[in-house]
Amino acid sequence: MVPHLRGFFFVSPVRGCMGLSTVIDDIDEAPHRPRSFYEYPELYDFFHSRVLDREGQVSLLNEFAPDGSSRVLEFGCGTGPLLVRIEDEYDVVLGVDSNEAMLESAREKVTEAEVLQADFTTWSAVEEGVTFDVAVLMGGLLHRTDDHDTAAFAENVYRSLRAGGVFVTFFQPLDSDVENGSYDV
Repeated sequence: MVPHLRGFFFVSPVRGCMGLSTVIDDIDEAPHRPRSFYEYPELYDFFHSRVLDREGQVSLLNEFAPDGSSRVLEFGCGTGPLLVRIEDEYDVVLGVDSNEAMLESAREKVTEAEVLQADFTTWSAVEEGVTFDVAVLMGGLLHRTDDHDTAAFAENVYRSLRAGGVFVTFFQPLDSDVENGSYDV
């Protein structure tokens, strides 16, 4: 067992509450079973808390948000770490993600923000009858590998924003995540 992970417990939609040893056993039992990092929301949180600059994301959002912004939409909110940090700063904060297990974790953390399960290549806020001052996607654009999905997402972002609204995104520098000494991507 990795010493600095002792005592951490993770929740899997497949297996329920689990400790790190159970995650390892799950992998040992079926090492070739296709799985997603998203099966383990708390493991996802743990990893990202060490590689992503969440305060930097908040600063980026605040820097580019139009003056007087009161409504923020986060596409790909995952387990909600950004939502938690900004929910008290804006009147309306909505997080959208397609993974229900991630959203369950987000719902446990937020107090004011709302979360919605939707595929943001097919969903826009205008379908809910609202628009936002700011839409954000913090790093998730890297997951959009299909040109059609990317174009559909861009259209939905545009439709989700009020006139003069802005879209904020960033790409996490891969060099901060790479431990093997190779930075060629």
